[in-house]
Amino acid sequence: MIALVNVVVVVVMLLCAWAGHVSPARHPICELISLGFPIPLAINLLFLVFWLLVKARYALIPLIGILLCFNSVRDYCPVNIPGDTDGSDLKIMSFNINNFNGYKSPDSIFLSIARYIAESDADIVCMQETQIGKKSIRPALNSIFNRAYPYGIEHHKPGHVKLSFYSKFPIRWMKDVPFEKDHRITKDIHKNASMVCCLDIGDDSLLVFNCHLASQGFDIDEKNELQDFVDRKIDHIDERSFISKIISSGRVRALEADFISRTLKKHQGASVVLCGDFNSSPTSYAHHTLGKQLNDCYRQAGNGVGFTYSHFGMYVRIDHIFCSDDWEPIRCKIDKNFTVSDHLSAVCWLKKRPKP
Repeated sequence: MIALVNVVVVVVMLLCAWAGHVSPARHPICELISLGFPIPLAINLLFLVFWLLVKARYALIPLIGILLCFNSVRDYCPVNIPGDTDGSDLKIMSFNINNFNGYKSPDSIFLSIARYIAESDADIVCMQETQIGKKSIRPALNSIFNRAYPYGIEHHKPGHVKLSFYSKFPIRWMKDVPFEKDHRITKDIHKNASMVCCLDIGDDSLLVFNCHLASQGFDIDEKNELQDFVDRKIDHIDERSFISKIISSGRVRALEADFISRTLKKHQGASVVLCGDFNSSPTSYAHHTLGKQLNDCYRQAGNGVGFTYSHFGMYVRIDHIFCSDDWEPIRCKIDKNFTVSDHLSAVCWLKKRPKP
């Protein structure tokens, strides 16, 4: 009977793993199913320990389950041996700074975020949600960024998420990558944003995409309600509202990911880095879609689950860095030492592969 329960858990784990390969734009429930992957995975690992202690031959059940969805396990919780970095590596940072932690933050918060980024020594910085509510603080922020980065550019249109980009390498050009409207959704996806910059790195050029995909759409009251539910301060939440928003936003992100994928195909063969707040877990359709064309740097050079967002009872890695095959990720981490924003920064070191 216990073995039968384990088989059921394995089947559920496989459904969650493979749901992320189906577009929520066609089958919206798949976004919700893929989010549940960590739960059967954790139960299956407990079964593995149980069988090894009680009846070792039955450990084949959870082992086979893990092997059948090994790619999803590795996406969600990779294990790697970090490589050594040197001065020739390219250091990339992707960081959602939550509009400098809110428009009403004291000047010290604005300045601490700017100093953290400037002192990171990253060669390329992709930032999301960089709207500055206090115009008076802008000269001080510009002074900090300009001392660290000779090249910088911002992308902002009214009603859109603001993106910022800083580089130690010359920016040849910048283009907006506007998301297309789609009749299948009612949510206005144009408030999200994506940009691409072409950099001159020695004799080579590098395309760097900076993106912000659709969020779950929870307002602050709903987030607090979710936190209270996780902390067991309340016994009930409006599940239908939460599920509806997760499904709706998943459809939007699927279409946005498809559009970015089509844009990448137009630059096939180019050297590419793709960064941003994707609001998508490593087992999601958006992540799988972009991972077909580019390599997930955290999967190849990171360790552990690496949550980049851990507020209001939500623990997820939704900020990602991808790169093309001509780059080798040698180390990737989520910086837990700077927690001013509601996101943690994702940092990766890339080494250029020798040309064939």
